[in-house]
Amino acid sequence: MRTNVNGPNTGNGDTKKTLTYRWTFRQKRVKLQFDGLDTYAEIYLNGRLVGKTEDMFLPYEFDISNSWLRLSNNVLEVRFQPIESLVGEESREKPFSAAFGDNMRSYVRRMQCTFGWDWVHRFVTAGIWKSCRIVSYDDARIDHIFVYTKSIKEHQAELKLELGTTIFENSNIMSKFLITDPKGKVVWTRSERITSSVMKFDVTISDPRLWWPNGAGEQALYQITAVLTDTLGRELNRYTTETGIRTVSIEELPDADNQGKSFTLIVNGKKIFVKGGNWVPADPFPSRITGQKYNLLIAQARDAGMNMLRSWGGGIYEADAFWHACNRMGIMVSQDFLLACAEYPENDTKFKLLLNQEFEANIKRLRNNPSLVFWCGDNELGLNSKPDDNWSCKNLHQIMTAPLVANLDPSRVFRLTSPFGDDLKTNNSPRYGDSHISGFFNDEIREGDLHDYRKIISKYCSGRFMSENAAAGSPPKRSLLKFMDEQDLKGSEMYEYHTKDNPYTSGGLTLFRSLERCATLLYGDPENNNDRRISQLEYTQYDFVRLAMEGSRRLKFYTSGIQFWMYNDCWPASGWSLIDYWGNRKAAWFAMASGARPVIAASEMTEKLIKWWICNDLSSDANVNVEVKVQPLAGKAKWVKQIKINVPANSSMVAMELPLDEMKEKLGDNAVLVCEISYDKGFDRSYWTAGLPKDTKYPKTTLKISQKRESNKGEITIKSDKWARVITLSADADLDFEDNYFELLPGETRVINWKSRDCPFSGQISVTCWNQ
Repeated sequence: MRTNVNGPNTGNGDTKKTLTYRWTFRQKRVKLQFDGLDTYAEIYLNGRLVGKTEDMFLPYEFDISNSWLRLSNNVLEVRFQPIESLVGEESREKPFSAAFGDNMRSYVRRMQCTFGWDWVHRFVTAGIWKSCRIVSYDDARIDHIFVYTKSIKEHQAELKLELGTTIFENSNIMSKFLITDPKGKVVWTRSERITSSVMKFDVTISDPRLWWPNGAGEQALYQITAVLTDTLGRELNRYTTETGIRTVSIEELPDADNQGKSFTLIVNGKKIFVKGGNWVPADPFPSRITGQKYNLLIAQARDAGMNMLRSWGGGIYEADAFWHACNRMGIMVSQDFLLACAEYPENDTKFKLLLNQEFEANIKRLRNNPSLVFWCGDNELGLNSKPDDNWSCKNLHQIMTAPLVANLDPSRVFRLTSPFGDDLKTNNSPRYGDSHISGFFNDEIREGDLHDYRKIISKYCSGRFMSENAAAGSPPKRSLLKFMDEQDLKGSEMYEYHTKDNPYTSGGLTLFRSLERCATLLYGDPENNNDRRISQLEYTQYDFVRLAMEGSRRLKFYTSGIQFWMYNDCWPASGWSLIDYWGNRKAAWFAMASGARPVIAASEMTEKLIKWWICNDLSSDANVNVEVKVQPLAGKAKWVKQIKINVPANSSMVAMELPLDEMKEKLGDNAVLVCEISYDKGFDRSYWTAGLPKDTKYPKTTLKISQKRESNKGEITIKSDKWARVITLSADADLDFEDNYFELLPGETRVINWKSRDCPFSGQISVTCWNQ
């Protein structure tokens, strides 16, 4: 018999949580299991101490067979102890450097970011944050199943299957395996007597259906079931897991001039350009994250055309629901072990043993997920170091973590830290490995006049693989009003509180003030129009994300990926994320969706030329119609150049080169250079102005709007007589618009579809633009 109890994370300072179980049982062995306790706890059963816990990320199991249990009225207590009482004195006597100031976090194995970070406040909790249960059984149980793809040939795949069991009293136990394909058809079966605690099998799957990242193919999932039976054929234990048939590796090849190395993900033999973001816990109280919210957030990533998330090292090992969603939606994941931006007591024997247990348990839990593509030791512990330096936990990872991953998960690469590469001068190199660099998060943007902002963005999105590339921006007004009021929106105090800040940056401005300054320099003074002010704070992030996508994709595969900091939010904030805390699409989400289209146009400005690139992520050649035109803000195009080109599969190439000075003269302050492309599966546009965006004098225009709607979906038709700048759709409910924050050319009509997330929608949808 199995009893499940989900205990809430108290989050309110409680130090004791009592749960009562009543049941009858017949099995010989009874285990008490906790999937997650935050953090220091003593467990009592009927007044007797069962055991203690000291790691939020480590599952615990206690044997409560024999005299522990009564026939009725069993009382289970979990008593939590304050962190301060256990590590406070030690952290003061032997402090370790830790970003954002709380030295205790280096000693505590719990979610690091909620000790306080530059994007979330301090929320140090205590409680039962994952499921707990009582499990009973007789003579055998399955401890784990592990399956991975060894190789894929033309019509078959070779897998390795591992079964781990616990068998008591030398019982004669049989195992039976079933592997079913995505349609439920049994494609492999085998029966075997259990002869050791770990048994391994070679598996051949004919005509396999492969698992691919989003945009590259289908997400075929296979189910593996193992059953243990006794000599009479009675079932003793059953275990089921899912996996996908796919191979993954990282290609690092030296450049011809030996001045750098590639860093490219290879999935099923194909190069994949990574379009993604950094995932942080979706709530500071992670027990509140439901399967529904995981599905929403991962679906938003898929719908934006993303194919990868980085599970960041200051958070948690996410719940199974997160991984199931990523498996089904084709979102690859790199997983940091949970160490971030600090020094740690790596030489303490007890701490190392605890890390070893934590890492082993979570490798085993996560390794069957096809979405998991590689492991990383930590986040930024070696950020300001050279590869030969001895930064925090480097030695620990080399002698403990790397062998552990190699033994428990031989199918995946282990990266020592992030960022990390082979540049002898720095771990954070744009020429080697992965890098944490950003056009927004540097002095040229925070202190400059931004006249070269497009070149700055381009420079900082040209690394080999940018596992962090930051751009800040506000959520829409409707989301802001969930944690501010109208008066707050006119000031800065609440913005500052919810935007947070990084104390290590230069320039003398907070993140919010830097964002506001940037928005004003780019788009002009909003002149006491607060709605326009908010919109500019939104659109700044749109601009940076779209330009970064263009800049990185045209360098394919010199650059092989960009992951924005950050994808989601941990609490109601107004900073880095592409979607807000509630899963609503920010302006930057639409920039990501635009820049992640399978085929896009991308601009590059040199000293004398404007170059237009076509970037093709399709697995097939694209026959593309390219039209570049000088488009006045009213009336028809004055200068048009058209070509047709074939862009090879999975590549990027220059389509057109134009003289810079001549184009500037043609544009002046009343026209925009537009590159529009179309092919059989879609379209894209890229824009370029002679000066800063604010220098172009957009005339007043009138929008004509009509709507059709059903109960929870509809469409809006929008037409403008002149150029419509930053058309923005908003509603008084959670609606997902297929496009937003876009431009309409003079006389153009667009139809935008929308759907309501929760229920039938009968409210109002507004459509505005900056020059309305």
